[in-house]
Amino acid sequence: MKFVSSIPKTDLLFLEQNQGWSKIESKRSMIIVGIFLGVFLMRILENIINFTIFDSQLDFKFYGKIYFLIPIIIIHELFHWITFPKPKNAIIGLSIKHFAFFVTTKEILTRTRFMLISIMPAIFLTIIPFALLFVFRSEFLVYICLYNLIGSGIDFLNFYYLLKMPNNSIFQINGNELYTKQIYK
Repeated sequence: MKFVSSIPKTDLLFLEQNQGWSKIESKRSMIIVGIFLGVFLMRILENIINFTIFDSQLDFKFYGKIYFLIPIIIIHELFHWITFPKPKNAIIGLSIKHFAFFVTTKEILTRTRFMLISIMPAIFLTIIPFALLFVFRSEFLVYICLYNLIGSGIDFLNFYYLLKMPNNSIFQINGNELYTKQIYK
């Protein structure tokens, strides 16, 4: 495992040595759309929680427990990390310039593995805490659930795009770029 303080640069040697890989064009707007999707889903889930579990007594305020946000972001990224094929080869970083805490890998990822990596934080930090709310009615769980959902918006978009890719696709992250190719057995 390696810690870095900036988003890794694109490895030009990879591009020269690895024929057959196609770059997946990513747009900056995906991040913005992902955040808006996360906020939208958070508001929907907040209302569901409020009306079904808290009998309209929940007083969720986004800034109410803002100090939970940083640990939740870190734990969110760690859930991505533990699902990498070889977590010890992962790169964990914090880019102040891009206002991003991230994990990445140079390992080749199957479509199924990449989908699992994308959805894992939502399962453990949104879906499971939501289910636990029916038993524990904890405001702490509400904040974990809702704060994580904001960051999971980008993961949901990623998952959606991966669903549209052929089953035999493999992926390689190269710096801040994503490459894919299909394998035939």
